[in-house]
Amino acid sequence: MCVFLHRIWLFWVYADDKLIYSVEQLHSVFGNSPGVIWNFVDVPSETEQLTVIVRAAYPQVRQKKIDFYAGDTGRMYKYLLYSSEAEVIVSLLEIMVGVVLIGYWLMAHKRVPIERDISYFGVFALLTGIWSFNETKMATILIPSRTACAFVSAVSLMLMIPPFVQFMKCFWKIKDRWISETICVMAYLNFVIQMLLQLTGILGLRQISLEDLVC
Repeated sequence: MCVFLHRIWLFWVYADDKLIYSVEQLHSVFGNSPGVIWNFVDVPSETEQLTVIVRAAYPQVRQKKIDFYAGDTGRMYKYLLYSSEAEVIVSLLEIMVGVVLIGYWLMAHKRVPIERDISYFGVFALLTGIWSFNETKMATILIPSRTACAFVSAVSLMLMIPPFVQFMKCFWKIKDRWISETICVMAYLNFVIQMLLQLTGILGLRQISLEDLVC
C-alpha cells in the first residue's frame, strides 16, 4: 500500500490491531510536521483487517483530500521517479547554472571590472533550483529528512526576491535605489520575522501559508 500525505497529516497504520507504520509529529527547529513525503507501507499478506488513523497536524486542514494507492512497491517507485524526470533535470540545471555563474563572478571580478548582475542572477537561479528540486516527486522519495528539506525549500523561496530585484536593477541600469532597496528590506524583514516565529515555536513556516492551502 502507498499513501501520499502532505506536510499537514500524521497517521498510524494497524494490521489486525498491530501497529506496522506511523508518522509522528516532529518538534525541531525545522518544523512541527513531517514534511511532504510518499509513505510506502508494507502490509503483511495474512492481514485480515487494515486500519489507518489519520490526524491533521493543523486544525485548519482537516477536510483536505488524502490519496491512497495499493499495489507493488517497486512499480510505484519506478512510476513516481520516471514521472518526475523532467522536473528533476530542469531543477538540477538551474542549480548548476547558479553555481557556475557565482563561481565565474568570484573568479572574474578580481581580474577585470565586472558588474554584479551575474552574481545576483546566479544566486537567484541557485535558490530557484533548490526550491524546485525539493518540490519534485523524486525528492519526496529519495531524501529521508523531508522536514529539513521543507524548511530549506521555504527559506529558499523567501530569499529569492532580493537577488532577483538586484539583478533587474543592474541589468536595466536603473538608477533609482529607493524602490529596489525598500523591496529588499521588506523581503529580509519578512524572512527574519518568519524565522523568529519558527525558531520560537510560535508559528511554523508551513503553518503560515495554511490559509493558501485551504483555499
